[in-house]
Parts: sequence; C-alpha cells; structure tokens
Amino acid sequence: MKEKSTTQGKVVSFLTNNHFDKAIKILEQWNDGQLADFLFSHTQLHPKLKEPQYNQFWERRRTNLRLPGNPEFRFMAQPGIHDSDFVMGYLLYLLQLKSKTTQSPDGVSFIGVNATDYLSFHSIRTYLHQIFINLRNASEADLIKIAEFLFNLESFAKKHQCPGYLLMANGYMQLALCYQNLRMEEQCRAGYILCWKFLHLASLTESDSEESINNAYFGKGIVLSTPFKLASIDEMKKYCIQAADSYLSHEDRIGAEKAGLSMYHHTPVLREPDEGIRPSFGI
Repeated sequence: MKEKSTTQGKVVSFLTNNHFDKAIKILEQWNDGQLADFLFSHTQLHPKLKEPQYNQFWERRRTNLRLPGNPEFRFMAQPGIHDSDFVMGYLLYLLQLKSKTTQSPDGVSFIGVNATDYLSFHSIRTYLHQIFINLRNASEADLIKIAEFLFNLESFAKKHQCPGYLLMANGYMQLALCYQNLRMEEQCRAGYILCWKFLHLASLTESDSEESINNAYFGKGIVLSTPFKLASIDEMKKYCIQAADSYLSHEDRIGAEKAGLSMYHHTPVLREPDEGIRPSFGI
C-alpha cells in the first residue's frame, strides 16, 4: 500500500509540474486496474492527462484494451471522442462495475451521476438499465425525474451518434410503456413521439457510426441496443408502432421525423447535461 501511495504521489508531482516524460514512464507500467484507481482518486488531474503530450499514451491504451472472453475484439478510434476521454471513461466504468456501485436493488434509485460517468457510453447505459429494471416500482415523480435525465442526455447522445440515439429511444420507449400502463395518455403519446424521433435520428446516423457502434456493443452490432433483441432500426420502428397502437399516429411519426431531421441538420452542438433544465414532455 505504501509503495502504491508513493508511486501515485510521484505521478501527481510529475503531472502537476509538467514533467510529461517522467509521468508517462510510470503510467506506461500500470495495468488497467492501477490506472483506473489513479483516475478515480485524482479527478482533479484529468485535465492534465488530456493535454496533447499524452495523446499517444491514450491511443496505445485504447489499442491495448481487451475484453475477457473476446481477445480478438478491438476498440476503434471514435470520431468526436478523444482517446483520453474514451479510455478514462471505460476504465472508470470497469472500476464502477467491480465495486458494484451501479446496483440499485430496492426499487428506482437515483444514485449520483458523476461528471466522469458522461465520458462513458457504458456507464450511462448501465445507470439507465438499473433504473429501467425497477420501473414497476416507479412513482409518477420518479417518471418525471427519468424524463428530465433523458432530456439532459441529448448532448451525450449526439456525441455517440447512432448508439446514443438508440439509448435515448429505448429510454423513451420504457417511459411510454409505463405511462401506457398508468393510462396517462398525454405523457404516453409524448414518450412514443420522442422514441420515434430518436429512432429516426439513429437511422440517419447509422451509416456514419461504424466506430461508435463497434465500441458501444463490443462488435456485436445494434441487436444489443435494446432488451428486445431487434437486429435493425426498421424492426425497432415496427415494434414501436405495435406497442404504441393508437398513441402514435401517422401524423405524429411524420412530425417526429421532421424534428429529428432538423436536429440532425441544424444542431451542431447541444447543451451539456444540466439537471436544472426540465423537459418538454407533456408533464
């Protein structure tokens, strides 16, 4: 433990004093677990580690990441996501899984989402999954909180393109189904419209999202994007129409597609997550 503390202290000193080569020399010797532990304990140094002098270090770390049981899989350089952000986010996600902090066994639980969680598609997806599996216990107030959280994920979704939009679509589908069971027609319709909007955005970006699809689903494709095991966005749209029934009209779908197309063409940068912003969700 003392040796670990001493080594981490050296890296802190080297980073703080801009001794890039000395810091990298030690960082290169650490395994993924050791690096994750350092990243978790020294979030204030993340900006230093994202400086250009460390770009090659992070590229090597991404290239060397391996999945247990699937040694042939490789994470790809993802447009719009720096290797530093990707690797930091993924290693912190693995550390989170190891510590089991993502579990919420007693109903819907809004555990804190750290700023570093937004670096990782997998962290946010796991966070939402833990909420969705307990939706049967959700109150109306809980559903409003979930809608607010999804609304604040739009910038995150845009960065991840097709997988990000599919994550949003699945979230709004889950909400719509809950509101449907509660016979809250206005909220249910709004949920299905937003689900359709993000399904349309996913279809618009799918052909340009090879890298993000590879990284999000570990090379298995978008069939892993929803709990329904649907292999294409067309199948997802058919499922949405079937589930929505009269809650999603043809006119609703056309309007949602126009909104998605407008967002695709005219919204180059979206706001960062802001818990103070409430959604336009019919509630």
